[in-house]
Amino acid sequence: MHCSSLTGCSWDPTSVKLALSSENLLWFANVRPRYKWGYCGHTIVYSYEKVERGDYRVVFYESKLDESYSKPVRQLEQIAAYGDYCVIVNRQDDACLLQLCNNIGTCIDFKTRLTCYSFFDLHENNINKVPTMDVKEVADFKWDEEQDDSIAYISKQKLFVLRGKEAEEGIPCDGALLTEVALLRLDISTAEYAYVKMRDYCGLRFCERIMEIQDPHLKKAEIFIHLGRASDAEKVYIEQDRRDLAIDMYKRADEWLRVLRLVSISSNATDDKQRIEALTNVANYNKDRQRWKEAADHYELAGKSKELMECYIHLDDFYGLENLAKQLPDRHPLLPQIAELFASSGLCENAVQCFLRCGQISDSLDTCIQLNNWDKAVALSRTHNLRDVNVLMGKYVEELSESSERFLAAVQLYRRAGRFLDGARVVYMVLSQDFCFILIVTIMLLFEK
Repeated sequence: MHCSSLTGCSWDPTSVKLALSSENLLWFANVRPRYKWGYCGHTIVYSYEKVERGDYRVVFYESKLDESYSKPVRQLEQIAAYGDYCVIVNRQDDACLLQLCNNIGTCIDFKTRLTCYSFFDLHENNINKVPTMDVKEVADFKWDEEQDDSIAYISKQKLFVLRGKEAEEGIPCDGALLTEVALLRLDISTAEYAYVKMRDYCGLRFCERIMEIQDPHLKKAEIFIHLGRASDAEKVYIEQDRRDLAIDMYKRADEWLRVLRLVSISSNATDDKQRIEALTNVANYNKDRQRWKEAADHYELAGKSKELMECYIHLDDFYGLENLAKQLPDRHPLLPQIAELFASSGLCENAVQCFLRCGQISDSLDTCIQLNNWDKAVALSRTHNLRDVNVLMGKYVEELSESSERFLAAVQLYRRAGRFLDGARVVYMVLSQDFCFILIVTIMLLFEK
């Protein structure tokens, strides 16, 4: 890439991609660092560079025993591993040194001469050496262990296989595809190797856990879960009569609708408890998304009165609140709250009933007075020997009668309390002030019944 001026440069957060800009052009580059590492037996062999000295240190980490060994190596070139051994290549002054080491870093054998292989075409009369083939941007390569003339290499996110002089069509280099196929075939070793190449620690832990499961069907179900195929895993569990494992699977995934479907099949005590748990979580899901009607339906089935009351409040469903109050036992902690809701909405009768059921008679009387339901207030006062309501009502009427514009409210108050004679007295007071029109209206109100 050649450009006259570079105007910008930015790294990807993963540190493996680079973006460059020049004038009106934009380039993207993939950075492919050559990590020097290997895996032999149960030992991970890796290297890191010591900045202050400029040399490398090779670490042998035994994953099962959780032990590590290290050795210094100058001018490290490459690390290759196979089976229980690894080869460390470092450059000397005049040649390359190849060390064959075991899994604790002990050098077993070494060579200082590098052997290079060449391809030859063998004919009847002559032998022709295959010219060198240049392949650009090779990230990694691997010789075939069975055929000496075959080599696989990765270039530009694709895997190519070179057999002799002919290269096969490249395929996308997708490690996840290899692990999925290997796991579905229960080839755990291949899947583990692929996870190592992908540097997927969670995948390696899964391979360790899956090897401890003896039943092949349950092992298959766990693999389906790992691959995100929950429906296939459920099918395996149901076929093996392990509905409990399918329920636990969906619980871990917060798929409570599917849990509800599975626990509804039977009606034992354990399933009833799980059914209530599933209904509650489904209701919480709808509540978080302000779907109050769906949440109320599931809370009602789960018997969650407090949460159901909250949904009815958001829905302004006073009929639902009334039915909920009827279902609650006397002196339930929610009854005073429901009563206050009824009182704040002007539903005097419902509020009084709730206050009486929880033993708050004084609050029921105050509600009647605040809502001008004086006949109910008088009845409560007589039934429960409370304070004299007539005195309170008289003071209130006196305040209303002071204004000629509000005397109709005083007459209406007496009518509601059933004290028609007192209402007539107020009308008589109006007669003396010669409000004929208002008088006619007042008489109509008094004898409305």
